[in-house]
Amino acid sequence: MNLLKADFSQIDSRLKNIQPYLYFLNMYLPQFGIVTWQRLSIFFAQCFHECDFLNGIEEYASGSDYEGRKDLGNIVSGYGVKYKGRGWIHTTGFFNYCFFDKFARSLGINEDFVKNPEKLKDPHIAVLSAVYYWHKHDLNTLSDKLDFEAITKKINGGLTHLSERKATWEKTIEICKQIAQS
Repeated sequence: MNLLKADFSQIDSRLKNIQPYLYFLNMYLPQFGIVTWQRLSIFFAQCFHECDFLNGIEEYASGSDYEGRKDLGNIVSGYGVKYKGRGWIHTTGFFNYCFFDKFARSLGINEDFVKNPEKLKDPHIAVLSAVYYWHKHDLNTLSDKLDFEAITKKINGGLTHLSERKATWEKTIEICKQIAQS
């Protein structure tokens, strides 16, 4: 599998800035079994939607809406803003940054993402955080079933922008078939 030859601009012209991410995608996608066209196409469709085709690696909103969200671990004033969504699948909330930090350390990455949450904007970590989320929620299994709606619910908490996500998915399928065969 080689993503370096894929023309992602066919999906959306905003993906012209994908180059810094390709090395890390080539490294992590096979490691976590995201290699079939089904898994790749849904992974890319969901990720591209979540981060606005790589233009919103950090959530546009301030994060103040997450203040006081106990389910996210945002029990300290300022945590909503500090731990707002970052990465390809926006890691959000103190608890999720802690879980990701532990995962990254298990791979030998000794950054402190709890103290430095902005590090999730780095191309390497933005990709890794998405792969982590995908793996943690067993989204490969749902991808194998082509259960796009269930995946959307796991990522988004609902079916927000489902038609836009599906439209992106349709555009990723042919490219991901080529990638899976390379």
